[in-house]
Amino acid sequence: MDAAGFYAMAQGITRFLRSGRRHRARIALAACLLAGLARADDAPAPDPGMHTFTNAAGKTIQAQIINVDNDTAYLKRTDGKSFQVVIDTLGQDDQSYIRDWAIKEALHDGSPIFDISAELVKGSASTVNGWVRWPSGYKVKLVNKTTLHLLNPTVQYILFNLKANAATLKTPGSKSLPEVPANEAVSFATKTVGVEQWANTLTDNYIVNQPTGIWVRVYDDNQQLLQEWSAPLDLMKNETWDTTPPRGSGRKKTPPAVAGNSSGGSGADAGDSSGGAAN
Repeated sequence: MDAAGFYAMAQGITRFLRSGRRHRARIALAACLLAGLARADDAPAPDPGMHTFTNAAGKTIQAQIINVDNDTAYLKRTDGKSFQVVIDTLGQDDQSYIRDWAIKEALHDGSPIFDISAELVKGSASTVNGWVRWPSGYKVKLVNKTTLHLLNPTVQYILFNLKANAATLKTPGSKSLPEVPANEAVSFATKTVGVEQWANTLTDNYIVNQPTGIWVRVYDDNQQLLQEWSAPLDLMKNETWDTTPPRGSGRKKTPPAVAGNSSGGSGADAGDSSGGAAN
């Protein structure tokens, strides 16, 4: 309450006292009201940055987070003194509070939390009925660039493959990671997609389910999106995070015939009993 409001309230109480007989009860009531108003004006506003932390022994302290470095939180008490505490020695609610604070600080800074990369991995190939077949996926690598020890992040991803009929095959997947330590790297393998190439041709460009990229999203343990990334980088502009299967028969094209090669003109079908790759 400002000075003008306080003065107006005091005048109202004074008029109340002057009206009628001045009973002791009225005087006591007025004194209590004035004292309460004075205390309300003099009391400092609570600091929104302060938090009550509780350790494993049940001891509590009011403090503000200054920084988080790996498994250590740097705090400042209400008296201005700073100290550090191992995050795991606090209660679960306090641990979540500290990690949420650190993640918000990292996101507010605008710098990427991770360096993300993905390497295309080709499995062992085999040849069946004129088709060379191999599994193909990615090895994804996350490098934590922050000083925060990230617990239980989830990585969601979509593999993009170009089918023979120019449609896009999208294969979604996810990986739950127990942790990504500060300034360290964690890698994992994605699902694989069956890729096929017609072997009895003079060219190498007839490929079914040819890999074209991967889209990655990383979430914290509260399902808050921390970062997304794709390879190639323009994949997120040209594609959508939608895994609805495309319309179509899902059958392969007939491989091109090769003159003088009796085995190349028949053409394998995706639905035959030889076990063609799923589209």
